[in-house]
Amino acid sequence: MKHYLNTELRGKIGADGNIYFPVYIRFSINSQTYKYRSQLVRRPLSLEEYQRLEEMYKGGGISTLLKKEREIVVDIIDQSIVNGKFVQNQFKKNFINKCTSIVDVLEDIETALPITKWDKVSLSAELFGMPSLEHINSNLNKQAGVDRFTHHQLYAIALKYHSIRLNSDNNNGLMLIYDWLNPDANLKKDFFDFLDNESNKSLRNDMIEYLQSINFN
Repeated sequence: MKHYLNTELRGKIGADGNIYFPVYIRFSINSQTYKYRSQLVRRPLSLEEYQRLEEMYKGGGISTLLKKEREIVVDIIDQSIVNGKFVQNQFKKNFINKCTSIVDVLEDIETALPITKWDKVSLSAELFGMPSLEHINSNLNKQAGVDRFTHHQLYAIALKYHSIRLNSDNNNGLMLIYDWLNPDANLKKDFFDFLDNESNKSLRNDMIEYLQSINFN
């Protein structure tokens, strides 16, 4: 299994004049080679940047991010073999879903929030919100455990957690759905402990209720 810069594709020219290419991951099953765009290395890289990345970890393994993605791929491959055959559609769907970050889910919800509370205290915030009219989701309401205030508080804390953990090279900072749903991972416990320190008990309970209302499957 290997990550590589896919220079076979037409690169995109950046404002700096450099050409950028996506990172792919390549693996083989039963002598058949498969190539998929990396779901964790989101940033396209120039040839020089990719060379620097390889040089940085030369002789010392690979970055924690690349190692994490390879672990996920191995796990999803096992789940995608049916009757001895590798089911590509099943793999791709699970690969994309499990490598989605909860931060991205919350960002998507932000553009889909309807007016969640009609009261004078919160109405200004509700009216100031800018939804995407094509994506308004009426199921995101107070009865479902969602309101704009709770959403904003959770989103802010999730971004802070994301930043602090990634800055210490801790993969929990990716906040991947893969780890959130994995009982052997400690992302959920670590994040809830973080919530304890960042909010009062009442708000924490509201945010946990909100998280539980989001379907990550």
